[in-house]
Amino acid sequence: QKASTFSIVFTAAAVGKLRPLSASLARMQTSRALLLLALALAAVCSVSHAAGRNHMRALKQDDGSTSDIDIPLDDGPSFANEPRFPFCRCTDYSAASNPYDLILNSTTFRAPNGILTGEHCLTIKYKGASANPTACYTALEENFGKLYFTIQPACVPAIDVTGRYFTINGRRRNTGWKVAQYPSGTAFQASALNFKDKSADGIKICIRAAAPCHIPRNFFDTLPITSSVIESGDHRCCPVTGPFTTA
Repeated sequence: QKASTFSIVFTAAAVGKLRPLSASLARMQTSRALLLLALALAAVCSVSHAAGRNHMRALKQDDGSTSDIDIPLDDGPSFANEPRFPFCRCTDYSAASNPYDLILNSTTFRAPNGILTGEHCLTIKYKGASANPTACYTALEENFGKLYFTIQPACVPAIDVTGRYFTINGRRRNTGWKVAQYPSGTAFQASALNFKDKSADGIKICIRAAAPCHIPRNFFDTLPITSSVIESGDHRCCPVTGPFTTA
């Protein structure tokens, strides 16, 4: 009986001593569980954030394009060595070195989804031979590589509202163009045009944008439009020109 009683007393005492330890272990397990939960939530948030960014990229490129020169997700300004338009460092910015004029024509219509949309078209016109051509005038006659022009920053999303739409002579082009945002302005950039030996003459380039950017004065940053023709990736010749003839 004594042994039995002693056993009971000992067990009660042991339990009394183990209670704080059990509570401590429970707290440790709770803390560990909370830590694991926090880590899991952080991982989910990280994956969700990445998925969200990838989804945004997918939305930006839902036409199937994978080119890295399409409209980019805004990861910060891609500052290109020069704070002024055309935002690249060149050797000649003079309008006298541009052998081309641009004729602007815009039309307004309602897209199939009912959104009021404008199609802004620029037709390239060769000025003709110059009596005293600069080196860049001659270079751009031989190679019309890129066309940049400034647009309103607020119109960047409007280009995507009715589906990305950029055409050259009526043919849709899903790659080779982008909208780039810089500290001092926003530029539409059509690259890899590669019109050789004055073949740019008569080419018609069009871009669509939804209201309120469906009219030129809302879409373009300036009227007359500020633009630049660039001969190649070397960016030696970047004459900035305007005004344009408006038709």
